Amino acid sequence: MKTVTTQVVENRKISPDFFELTFSWETAWGVPVPGNFLELKVNDLTAPMLRRPFAFSAFDELNQTASMIYQVRGTSTQLLTEKKAGDSIKIIAPLGNGFTIDTDSPIIAVAGGVGLGPILFAAKEASKAGKKVTFVTGFRSTELVPDRSLWENLDAVLCTDNGSEGFAGNVVQYLSTLPESQIKESVIISCGPTPMLRACHFFAEQNGIDCEVSMEELMACGIGACMGCVCETKTESGLARVCKEGPIFKSEVIKWN
Repeated sequence: MKTVTTQVVENRKISPDFFELTFSWETAWGVPVPGNFLELKVNDLTAPMLRRPFAFSAFDELNQTASMIYQVRGTSTQLLTEKKAGDSIKIIAPLGNGFTIDTDSPIIAVAGGVGLGPILFAAKEASKAGKKVTFVTGFRSTELVPDRSLWENLDAVLCTDNGSEGFAGNVVQYLSTLPESQIKESVIISCGPTPMLRACHFFAEQNGIDCEVSMEELMACGIGACMGCVCETKTESGLARVCKEGPIFKSEVIKWN
């Protein structure tokens, strides 16, 4: 983990409310793995006061750059859209743990909404390592789907809730259409809205397969000090800090309310 001031390489709009930010990242600062996140300070002003957490969506060792995909949700992300190539940003990273992609089992990589970035990262890294990967992502409608070239080299399935493109339905409804033989051999990794993660967990449980989820909580400090990002678990303590013990958890460990 390092605290660094780095420079924006590119900040491109990839859908009506999604952007991909690429910035300089030296290997000496730590090598991000799929599932890791960063804490970013948007500016040097007192507002917004807190850093914001974002998941890594890529790391290019050759060019010494890293990327993240973010959705415009509030003041911080709106300010972030104004960053241009050459602008400085302050980052603490890499933080958290990573997905298990070094497995002999085929991987079903499931992304929804802002979960697109880390799952893309995991799917691409697993595919480069020779793993069999099925990438499944979902959005409400075709108008909201980000740049499709992001997953053009993957075995990918696009789902839309209203059926305007790809599979008509959500990602878990798509999983239910897969042959039982394919499901039983696979493991699931997932990142997205909590209802989607919950559905992925119960789908995996019903089919007797492993599932890892990236939990999304408000992470004010990112280093486990503020206790603002705890989630309920089935562990002895009953709680886990998403930024420190996570953000990646076996779905069976989470207490799904």
